[in-house]
Amino acid sequence: MPVIMLCLLTCGSSDDDSPTSPEPQDAGLYDSQGNSADQLVGGQSAYWIFDGLTPRTQYDFSLVDDAQEEIAIARLTSDGDGFIPLTAIGYDLGFAVGTPAMTPALKWLSPMIATYTLTVSDLDGNLVDTYEFTVDATLPMVFAADQYGDGINSFLRTQHPVYAAGRNMTPNTDVDLYVVDDVTNWIDEMSLVDVSGGKETATVDGNGEFLTRVWSSPSLVAPYDIVADVNRNGIFDAETDFIDGYYPVGFMVQTYASGGDIQVQIACDSSNDYKDIFQTSEHVYAKLNPSTQQFTHKWVHKYVVVHQDEWNTGDQLVDVSRGSEYDTPQYGCTNEGRVRVWSSPLSPGKYDIIIDVNRNGVYDEGLDFLDNIDSYGLPTAGLVVPGGDGDAPEVTITSPADNSESADRVVYLQGTVSDELITNARLFVNGAAQTIGVTTGQLDNTPIVLQRGENTIKVEAFNQYGLGSAQIKVEGTFGTVGMNVNLTWNVGPDNDVDLWVQDPTGEWCGWSNDRSDIGGWLDVDDVDGWGPENFYLGKSAMDSVPGNYNVAVHYWSDAGEGPTTPTLRILLNEGQANQIQRTIEGPVLEGSGDWWYATTITMPAGTFSDFDGPGPAAFRMPESKKR
Repeated sequence: MPVIMLCLLTCGSSDDDSPTSPEPQDAGLYDSQGNSADQLVGGQSAYWIFDGLTPRTQYDFSLVDDAQEEIAIARLTSDGDGFIPLTAIGYDLGFAVGTPAMTPALKWLSPMIATYTLTVSDLDGNLVDTYEFTVDATLPMVFAADQYGDGINSFLRTQHPVYAAGRNMTPNTDVDLYVVDDVTNWIDEMSLVDVSGGKETATVDGNGEFLTRVWSSPSLVAPYDIVADVNRNGIFDAETDFIDGYYPVGFMVQTYASGGDIQVQIACDSSNDYKDIFQTSEHVYAKLNPSTQQFTHKWVHKYVVVHQDEWNTGDQLVDVSRGSEYDTPQYGCTNEGRVRVWSSPLSPGKYDIIIDVNRNGVYDEGLDFLDNIDSYGLPTAGLVVPGGDGDAPEVTITSPADNSESADRVVYLQGTVSDELITNARLFVNGAAQTIGVTTGQLDNTPIVLQRGENTIKVEAFNQYGLGSAQIKVEGTFGTVGMNVNLTWNVGPDNDVDLWVQDPTGEWCGWSNDRSDIGGWLDVDDVDGWGPENFYLGKSAMDSVPGNYNVAVHYWSDAGEGPTTPTLRILLNEGQANQIQRTIEGPVLEGSGDWWYATTITMPAGTFSDFDGPGPAAFRMPESKKR
């Protein structure tokens, strides 16, 4: 009988572990913080590595509790070394899943130490091995909850308030609670920046429990963590503080499915980064943080299939690897940690990844998750494995010049792409990405908003033969920025999305009023298709006008190009000790006239909260644009 070997990662594929996921040292069980374990804390997820298996073979996994109730299942495929990399089998242990149609919460069990058993079998049903471990629900923990104190992973945008629940804490003490953007790699002494309108303080009762509302009406669709700051110092202390969501997430704010294709990025690499181009020597992984809420599942299938520009309900799913994988995702939010779905060597071609939620082997529009789009949102493919006779594109940046200086905060990108059939490229400015247009081999004259100091500007373009890129550096020599709000969106090239910012005096700055009395300036405007638009406010002006700054986004014209998703990148106190950077992905704007009332920024504290006050729709709008 084959056995699962416990060994150092050097006996497997060491590149399957990344700095943004738990980093195990031996094969076996790991907790949500990346530590080898025989026991988990209640609420944690179970992560596994397997070695010594038959190469390129599928195995079935079943996780049961001490009542012999099946908690999670999976089917995973070993690589050419007989290795299965770090994979979650068993999320949020210590809870009982209610009937999905009746109880969308995870019922917290009485504090106890429960025993779990993972069984590994081949596809003929032959037992390979078993692994037994315990979950200690008597230890301190914090988790996202409903108003009744039951655990929940998904909250509908603007409809469901978020609560934080604590168990087994020190009685009769106060604990500060932070809702923070999801962090995949928590490091000791990280600063805690609350995104829900400011931290809350919970008083632990005599039983060591608390239940506190931490977000009244979550409006930002994204993954989040909850931190219980026990010593109340505003930073994460690994020895004393507790987190819901070490890895992968604490909870999601989501929306209902619209009934159309649920097109999302799924294909990723071993570092959890979404990508479009894979070399034949690489492994392909699937990861999912969906914006849509689904409770009607227990496990889901993952297929790598030949690319189609359009998928129709009933289309057969034929996996191109050694068979589809499946596993049990996080309940309610359908979150999926990184799972390897295709081991090297890969075959050249264009492929899509489809997560078959109802496990019927065909595509179902509005239910299954579909990655048949590239990073630009175009139907190029979910992933491309270059090959065949042809050349990868050559990218050249002609302006601005490499290693140049700029006293202007806004410069304009120019350059060429050798493949004249390419219509889009990817622009990275200091790591922040957006789509830009390419017209018959020429990069569109896209404005770039620089930061003070060194800026890295990179352009990538790809075709079915490979990836081409060019990179330059530009030094920004201008003064310090107090507030910078940058807007991009993911659909183009002709639609028009507008940025609006209201200062504490009540004045709105936008396309029809591009300079405010306190010095706010819409210095990049009237950029059709993908953006950016940019609001700038100097440091001294911002310091002289403290209070609430409201940010809103208006879909002025969809130009027949359909829904788009805006993204805000906000920089406060640039270059100062209290510098804050935040990226906010907005909800889907369905068409012309839609508003996204994004957030309120309170200065000088630099806190973010739900939009506070009447939107720009109440501001006097002209009959036509002043361009």
